[in-house]
Amino acid sequence: MGWLISDEYTYVNQAIAISQGETYLSFVDSITNEQVSYSFTRYSLGNSFWIAIWIKLFSLKHIYIGSLFAILGGSWFLYRAIKSNIYFIPALGLIFLYPSLEFFANSTMSTVPSFLLSGIFIYGLFTHKESRWKWFWLCLIASFSFWVRETNVVLLGGICFIHFLQDRRWFGFYFMGTAIGIIPRLLSSHFFYGDPFYYVLAESFSVSNIGGNITIYALLTLICMPLSLVFLGAYKGRYRWPIVVSTFVFTFLYLTYSFNASIYSGFEKGIILMGRFLIPLLPFFVLSVAWFFRNARISKYLILGFFLFVIMIMFGMKYKVFQEANLHKEISIYIYETHEDDHIFFDLSLKTNVVRYLNPMHGQFYKQSDMTLLLDAEYMANALNQKNDVYIVQTINTANNVKSGLTKSIQSIINKAEEEYNLKIVNELQIKPGLILQIIQIRK
Repeated sequence: MGWLISDEYTYVNQAIAISQGETYLSFVDSITNEQVSYSFTRYSLGNSFWIAIWIKLFSLKHIYIGSLFAILGGSWFLYRAIKSNIYFIPALGLIFLYPSLEFFANSTMSTVPSFLLSGIFIYGLFTHKESRWKWFWLCLIASFSFWVRETNVVLLGGICFIHFLQDRRWFGFYFMGTAIGIIPRLLSSHFFYGDPFYYVLAESFSVSNIGGNITIYALLTLICMPLSLVFLGAYKGRYRWPIVVSTFVFTFLYLTYSFNASIYSGFEKGIILMGRFLIPLLPFFVLSVAWFFRNARISKYLILGFFLFVIMIMFGMKYKVFQEANLHKEISIYIYETHEDDHIFFDLSLKTNVVRYLNPMHGQFYKQSDMTLLLDAEYMANALNQKNDVYIVQTINTANNVKSGLTKSIQSIINKAEEEYNLKIVNELQIKPGLILQIIQIRK
């Protein structure tokens, strides 16, 4: 596989380190002999631990088995909950019509195990009788989900909190479950980041963002999850208010989120990318549809036709995702096979999307350095003494103004280096319209 989104670089590199018993993935700088850590965003570590499990079980090249397991596992738990309550089982087909799930099911992003946690939570909620231990385990799952992705706790934790306000029993069990569930996050943050309460807010939340987001989230909740807010609002089954209030608050939270992928990736792809935030909501939407049609008598032929339609759409989406991932994979393999014995300079700051084409599943460089070191005269002198020539690998994006600006900041470093060294473009590969992978040779 190839990366589908740049954040996978962070998650997987961190997972590789965890699987090797290290706190972070690093390499030895061949010039300074110093141990240098890969640049990565300090996200919550739950997803990296999840990926590390699959690395240990099946090796690095087969970590996507974990994503398959999460989707099938979450679907199975949801199926058991719907069946045990005698709801409309064919509603499960809606899982595989959600475009963002079809896309990110082939990724290592945190929304994939979040789908599994939502499925497990619904299973526990709807298949077990009311008891103190039931809510102990549900609070534990909700709190644990915070380790995987922070906003999960708004959805799952919100259900637990609102139910407690309605029921007012077993406070100690709610508290114990919540406290135990948060332990993995506290311990891992302390061990890896030096602060048990470490928290990174990649973006911000503000009501001022609603205007820019409302069109995309309207399409996601009315078209991609067909009439999801209508079905959730109409839901009057078990745990009505905890589910309805928490799902609407969860959706509203993302309406206020400052990240808008359409700015970077265009409107159509932006819908897919932003749709990943609502993947934990998908099982609750399916549950509400299953409840709404619980007494429906629908022709078996119509249901069969629906599932054939789902399969056709699913395979169509998988084919498109495969094309995207394979494009990244081919570029990544080319870079490693052609330059694995060379000294490579690239943007380790993660400002540009070059990391999408430097996938550790496809190889590793003999020597590598950050682009900023091109301006360190002593460092470059030592590098060129070890090798007659070294190489720069970068991506040039002309299709998007924001990404183009990031590319220019890297290009300015290259322009300054050109005043001191002999630079020659040895290859330019067009990844897609407006996006070029450029390889530059540097000599004295």
